[in-house]
Amino acid sequence: MKKKRELYERMPLLIFGSIFLLIFLLSVLKKFVQGEEWLVYADSLELVVADVNGQELTLRDLAFYIAYDEMFVEEQAQIYDAEDTSRYWNLKTNNVYVRQLSKQSVMEKAVHDEIFYQLAMAEKLELTQEEEVQLSNVQDAFWDNVMDNDKLERLGVTEKDLNDTLRKIGFAQKYQGIYAAVHQLDMEDLEIEGEAYKMMLDDYSYQIKEWVWNKVNYGDITLVHKKGIYN
Repeated sequence: MKKKRELYERMPLLIFGSIFLLIFLLSVLKKFVQGEEWLVYADSLELVVADVNGQELTLRDLAFYIAYDEMFVEEQAQIYDAEDTSRYWNLKTNNVYVRQLSKQSVMEKAVHDEIFYQLAMAEKLELTQEEEVQLSNVQDAFWDNVMDNDKLERLGVTEKDLNDTLRKIGFAQKYQGIYAAVHQLDMEDLEIEGEAYKMMLDDYSYQIKEWVWNKVNYGDITLVHKKGIYN
């Protein structure tokens, strides 16, 4: 009887301790899932974030897309509220944050371009001299209008890394044009929201490494906000 009485006396403490432990574990899990413990992007460049047809894409491979799309959204945010651009990043459209939609778009563009780049390489496609000049002009415009030394340092990549991605995009777009012509499609049909492209995706295996991607503090990588956009 004495042992039973002691057990009953300890029961509330055991229950309280179990509840406390459960709450703690849930809070840790929530932080991990929501990405509150962010990766340092510049220190994580070799982490694989996606696999497209067996070809791994790392955070280094996504650096261009992040830099470009962060710049694009920030321009809209300046128009919305120049004093506090984080307000625009935290607007909701159909119950989804602008920052979430833009982050999703970054990944979709990277997968899209990787697919068409692989097709271009399979066909041993080459750029003409005129296309090389056009590519060079695009690269110059990117460095003049989007990228600066501070952003480059925050990303942790090199100028060559970003120019190599622009070159891949050049090949991808060229093959996209060829594919559209052969199948009598508009180029828009093969963009990330196009029906023809969505049908193409059924024939390609790709996987997003969510545990990495969720830890990328998109919106506060190349940019510095007064308040982090996730606050």
